[in-house]
Amino acid sequence: MAPNTRVKQARKDARKDPAAAHQLAVWYFQGSEGLASDLPLWLKWETEAAERKCASAQFTLGVAYRAGKRGVHVNHEVATEWFRLAALQGHVESTFNMGFAYARGEGVEQNFASAADWYRKAAAQGDVGAMVNLGNILSEGRPGVENDGQAAFELYRKAIERGSVAALWCMGVMYYEGVEGVLEEDYTTALSYWQRAADLGNAESAGMIGHAYWRGIGGYEKSIKLAKKYMKVSAAQGDEIAIAYLKEMTACAQCGTGSAPGVCAGCKQVHYCNKECQLQHWGDSSDPHRAHCGAASNVSPATAKEKSDRACASC
Repeated sequence: MAPNTRVKQARKDARKDPAAAHQLAVWYFQGSEGLASDLPLWLKWETEAAERKCASAQFTLGVAYRAGKRGVHVNHEVATEWFRLAALQGHVESTFNMGFAYARGEGVEQNFASAADWYRKAAAQGDVGAMVNLGNILSEGRPGVENDGQAAFELYRKAIERGSVAALWCMGVMYYEGVEGVLEEDYTTALSYWQRAADLGNAESAGMIGHAYWRGIGGYEKSIKLAKKYMKVSAAQGDEIAIAYLKEMTACAQCGTGSAPGVCAGCKQVHYCNKECQLQHWGDSSDPHRAHCGAASNVSPATAKEKSDRACASC
């Protein structure tokens, strides 16, 4: 397929018009408009556009050099310089990335005051990620930045209004820990924010909700089933605490062996190695099964064996 008339026109304009050079670069990267995908030509025209002050091209080059993609090697210094040039033109994503670079010390010396300044500019342009990251810096009192819990609270609130899941987690943390002069510790309210975030897939929040269901705290009725549901969301994203909790939840309630295969047919929650372990646990007056199993809450140790024979066929 031969290049179409749009490509031919862009080639004619590219030397003078940075927008045309950027568009040509996009087509070479995508392999569209009759052009074959060609990274060297993408880099040539993207650099041409960036050097002629095309902010979109500068941002794209910054992303490529930071990640080491699109045929270039990782170079944080080059990436940050392209972000800086685009940010000075008001490119909001590049402004956010300047804050990120200073916060992480990527391509520049780590400086939280500078990070806060860049994040503040991006937040003023409506960037939700900048609101959250600036809130984190202000709430944590990073070196060179005065702690300001009230400002952090307002930033999280604005970010939540704009749909930020990360801000829901952060707001939950504020209520969980309490902020002097701003709000009191309130575990129930913290859980309400974490519940919203967990239902949207946030790993940290899912872990906290799973823990609340596991222990039956914070107004959550004890449910191993729901605890596992939320812990699995967290564990699937690599949360090591959730992974450890899941192993503990599936351990045999009698002997503690991990990943016990049997599950009580009455409550579908408590795990046992086999029927023998369940019989022993149900008859243990110091830690009877009825303390773990809502379905067996009225079962006494004296009738445990009879109940077990009916309810635990799966073991």
